[in-house]
Amino acid sequence: MDQGHEIQIDATDGDPTRTTGSVYSFQAPDTALRAQALNPPGQWNTYEIGVHGKRVEIWLNGVKINDYTSTRAIDSGYIGVQNDGDGADISYRDIRVKGTSTQPPTTDIAQGRPVTVSSVEPNSPHAGANAVDNNSGTRWSSAYADPQWITVDLGQARRFDRVRLSWETAFGRAYQVQTSNDNATWQNIYSTTTGDGGVDDLNVGGNARYVRVNGTQRATQWGYSLWDLNIYGSGGSTPAAPPPTSGFEKVKLDGGLSMGEPIELAVLPDQKVLYINRGTTDGGGQVRLYNPATSSTTVALTLPLDARFEDGLIGITTHPRFATNRYVYLFYSPKSTPLVNRISRFTFDPTTNTIPASTEDMLVEWPTERDLCCHSAVRTGRSTCSSTAAASRRSRCPSPVPAPTTRTATR
Repeated sequence: MDQGHEIQIDATDGDPTRTTGSVYSFQAPDTALRAQALNPPGQWNTYEIGVHGKRVEIWLNGVKINDYTSTRAIDSGYIGVQNDGDGADISYRDIRVKGTSTQPPTTDIAQGRPVTVSSVEPNSPHAGANAVDNNSGTRWSSAYADPQWITVDLGQARRFDRVRLSWETAFGRAYQVQTSNDNATWQNIYSTTTGDGGVDDLNVGGNARYVRVNGTQRATQWGYSLWDLNIYGSGGSTPAAPPPTSGFEKVKLDGGLSMGEPIELAVLPDQKVLYINRGTTDGGGQVRLYNPATSSTTVALTLPLDARFEDGLIGITTHPRFATNRYVYLFYSPKSTPLVNRISRFTFDPTTNTIPASTEDMLVEWPTERDLCCHSAVRTGRSTCSSTAAASRRSRCPSPVPAPTTRTATR
């Protein structure tokens, strides 16, 4: 041991530098992360020890709990496993040793890149971006169903030769690592039906813009959960490619006046397009979805509304973190008496490509003003009139109306 290091994997020593996850006598582990990652007594734990030059990294069940730089060159030599015995017995299984001729790439080209996911565990903070945030204490977790996927957008085609998956307890039994340059046609570069969790460090590579982990069979009753999704390639971050000047496709989203012409749209991360028409009082207003992969249009949502004057379904936008929360915001005039305007938040369902009406969360609502002209106006507190009418018809300014109805919440 005078020329190497001992990695402790039991919690029997009182000295914090000589306990589970420590580089024995040199550096203690992160005890908070260790406590979070350690499985209950009687259950198996997975350790991964990475040695590169003088650097020692230790993962416990996919969570990095120690990162130590030695004064010794320890990346070549001998590896041994020792059991203390005498009541301190430890069982081992599935010991793997993997060497490389050169130090592995140190650039994680997935770090901080945009991520899209099939779902996020309901009522949880485990968003897809957590898998590429360089924080081994945060994770992505999906809904409890098959299949599920997570996709990293590298910005443009990038070369890589290693993919590392650090699974939480909810891991994939069967999954594929796939690549694509258009986020539509996928090619498998790795596939397994016998995943065993922990850390899957895969010597697979390609030259692609999109990398996806596609889970087809869960190993537990929960969903799929990754602490980290690392994609290693040569070189640092590559600047985004300049906007293309050719190759555009002209698409007619809709036409005809039966439901009103399309008036506003929102482009989703996977290039699908949500767009709205103003609608009619009798037929309602629709949010429609155009899918470029199939060149087809479907109805995502129909809303009953009052489309007289210049009201109806007026505006649509998505949340900046739509990839993880799937929030869609609509500005419209519901069918009600008296006439009001409303801004509501809805949740898009990627499995059905619809916006269920039951997900509506009304954020603000206010009465419309019709005494001056055909344009809506909002008045709160003191009486105010629309600027176009106030000068010539000030005597007709109506009495003040109640302030808008709002609901305070964290968004």
